[in-house]
Amino acid sequence: MAKSDSDNIQHILTVDPKKEWADGWQGFFLRYRGIALATFIKAVASGTLFKYVGPVGGVFALAVGFPVVVWLCCWRYFLLKSMNADDRLHTLMHATRDQLPTILASVAENPASSSLDRFHHDCANRIAAYFQSILKNENIGCAIRVAEEVDGQRCYVTYGRSTGLESRKRTSKPLPADKGLAHILRDKESRGVLIVPNIKAAIQRHSWTKQENDDCDDIQSVMVAPINSIENGTLAMMGILYITSRDPVFKQRHASALKAFSDFLGLVYPVLYGIIPRTDTQSLLHEIAKPKKLPAAKKAAVKR
Repeated sequence: MAKSDSDNIQHILTVDPKKEWADGWQGFFLRYRGIALATFIKAVASGTLFKYVGPVGGVFALAVGFPVVVWLCCWRYFLLKSMNADDRLHTLMHATRDQLPTILASVAENPASSSLDRFHHDCANRIAAYFQSILKNENIGCAIRVAEEVDGQRCYVTYGRSTGLESRKRTSKPLPADKGLAHILRDKESRGVLIVPNIKAAIQRHSWTKQENDDCDDIQSVMVAPINSIENGTLAMMGILYITSRDPVFKQRHASALKAFSDFLGLVYPVLYGIIPRTDTQSLLHEIAKPKKLPAAKKAAVKR
């Protein structure tokens, strides 16, 4: 029995979210022209049945055809949203893998290297892009605070800001570990996610440490997760990851994605900040980044 193309091994190098969803007959009906065609067929069928069968036939065609058109529109919306989010997630992981060896080498030569600052900024932009995709909201932003000692006190200082939040850098202040959201997270054993629907209301309840930036109207709601790592054998909150919005759009269902990103940064930052020895990690990453060549015998085995 002949096998269909779906039985063959496929090699997928890249996936373009703008094109791949439109492949095949399913893709045709998910395009606007396909949805328009389905609407036209529904109208013709309804008119034909109304004329030759009667009002009952016409109403029946409308009752059957309308849900089909709505289903196609919903399918298109959720498929595009899912593919765009997956693509942006892959972009973050792929870029981080490629950038780490360079950043480690740069920081080893010059601890004040700007490559680490660029990494914070790039991560914030890519994480913001992911949530912009799943929330269909271009006003979503991202900020990353990292723990450090300021005047002998453990604080969380903002190092990463997505595009659109750079103006806050001038007036941003370190967040003491015993104040505001940092204090709440530490009280929660640095676990879980905090959703603040309204920052002004949180300030009035003294659960948010007011700063000069809070007078701006570009951020009214945030979702926050701790960035945890292992320091000296114990779990420590080495940073805080913020997702920001002008509107209260964050729900419980968004918490898992945020925790995944914070865990990802909890793996990367200990390497970048030397909590995990950089020399061992750097050599390993350089080996991973090198293009691999299979021995001749293995190549032949692959071809067969």
